[in-house]
Formats: sequence, structure tokens, C-alpha cells
Amino acid sequence: MSPFSAPKIQMPFHGQPNAYFEDSLNFLHWDAPKGAPVMHWAHANGFSGGTYAPLLSRLNGLAHIYAWDARGHGATKLTANPKELTSWSPYKDDMIRFIEKLADRHEQKIHLTGHSLGATTSILAAAERPDLVAGLVLVDPVIIPYHLGWLSAVLHRLKLPHPVGHLIRRSRRRRRVFKSRLEIAESYYGRGAFAIDDEGFLNAYLDTAIEPKEGGVGLCCQPEWESQNYIAQRHNSARALKMLDCPVTLVRAAINSTVYSSKPFMKTRQPVTFKTIADTTHFLPFEKPGEIASIITDVIMDQKSQ
Repeated sequence: MSPFSAPKIQMPFHGQPNAYFEDSLNFLHWDAPKGAPVMHWAHANGFSGGTYAPLLSRLNGLAHIYAWDARGHGATKLTANPKELTSWSPYKDDMIRFIEKLADRHEQKIHLTGHSLGATTSILAAAERPDLVAGLVLVDPVIIPYHLGWLSAVLHRLKLPHPVGHLIRRSRRRRRVFKSRLEIAESYYGRGAFAIDDEGFLNAYLDTAIEPKEGGVGLCCQPEWESQNYIAQRHNSARALKMLDCPVTLVRAAINSTVYSSKPFMKTRQPVTFKTIADTTHFLPFEKPGEIASIITDVIMDQKSQ
């Protein structure tokens, strides 16, 4: 089946986001009435904010929705040197600068939401700047023991077995140039994150995560940068978790979740609400976007009513 002949579900929403480029950072914005809540969505490693448009568009009208392209991804042009990346702290610093602007622009705290790397980055940012954050909805964040994070680079440097060595190797082997968008689509359709794609996530990815290359088109996120994100684990998410003092909802995959332990969440200053969505993998935003959107809606509406 062609990547573009898969059945599409008629979405219960209207409106398209506007794209903006400020201070070398690219982001999408779904507008909402003045005074509406403000939400930022942070994507996973190797993707783009626009990849999640079929999910985020379901929330149109609920809030001012922002979705950035993180450093090294999408159309964002911030410096991304893999040799300099030892932790996810650069993402955290970028996010703090971005949500500072959003909080100033809208004169309110920001709801941080995100998937995988984006969810973990949201934790790090919220811990450092709780004055900017209204709450968190974390979709399968990467939570690993702190000592394993530090050990990650050592194992890789010594060429010893690495817990996510298969992901590092797969990222580095990614093809750099394709003849056309259609060729990328045919290569990616029905596999990995796009194994289930009834709602157009692959098209959204191709709209926002590829760019012209010599000889054709290729991925915005370079293979070396994507793979380095798996190695660069010297941030301390466990310590950040203990510092959270805003409402937190964690949505976990039922199969092979990257939340390796729930224990750090038990020590946060506010209780954490855990939800597991049945029959999902780490790519649950693409597999069950309606359920993710419903959870985010409930969280934001509940906090708005308080």
C-alpha cells in the first residue's frame, strides 16, 4: 500500500498552526482566545514539533499550543555539535529561554507536555524554573537511574555492551539522502513510529522533519546528533523529579516503556498521576493520539477550574 493511500480519519477539529522562526528556533503555534491556557509540546529524539500535528490539532481551541523543533531537529538552526553533547541540559536551557518568552507574552505559567526526550526535558526545565510552569503531562519520558546515565558514555567509549546500543547503531546507519519525499515515505511507512499511521503522522513528519540535500532530500536531524542523544545521559532527571512542585501526569506505554522506574516520581513534592495506555509502545502518541489528547484536555481543564 502506498504511504499516501492509508485511510485517514476525519479529525474533530478545525484550524492549522502558524509557523514561526525566532532566534534560530522554529516552532508552531495554534492560536486560542486571549486568556486561554498556554501549552508547550516537546517532541522525541529524531522528530520535529510538526510531526505531532495530528495529535496537537485535536487540542485546537483548548489552549495556545506551541510545539518547537528542538536543537538539532526540524528547521531550528541552533548549534548542534554531537561532540559537545554530554547531557540533555542544552535542551533544558533552550526550553527555559523559550517558555520565559511565552510566560511573558501571555502573562501566565505554561503547561509543559511532551514525549520521550521532550518529556524529560520538560522535567528538567520545570525543576529549575518552577515559577514558569503550571503543570506537566509527560508521555513516556526517558527515566533511567542516574548512575547508568553517567556510565553510558563510558560504555560507549570503551565499546562495551550498551543498554541502548541497538538504537545508537540504528541511528548512525540512517540513510542521509533520498531521491525524493516519496522515497522516504515508502521507506518509513509501516515501520517503527509509523507502523500504525491512520491519521497522517508520516505526512506531518515529512512536512517538517526533512529538507533539501544535494542529490535529493534528507532528514533534518543528522544521524550523529540523534545517536549522541542516546549516549549523552549525564543530566540528573532523578534529582529534578524530586524538585517538582507542580501537578504531574505521567502517561506510560504498556510495552517497553522508557520509564525504567516509577520510584523517583514517588518523592516529588506533589502527587504524580500515573496512566498506562493498553496496547501501546513507546510511540503511543502516534498509536493512540485520541487518548493522549483526552488526557491532556482533562488535565488542563481540571487545573483551569481550580
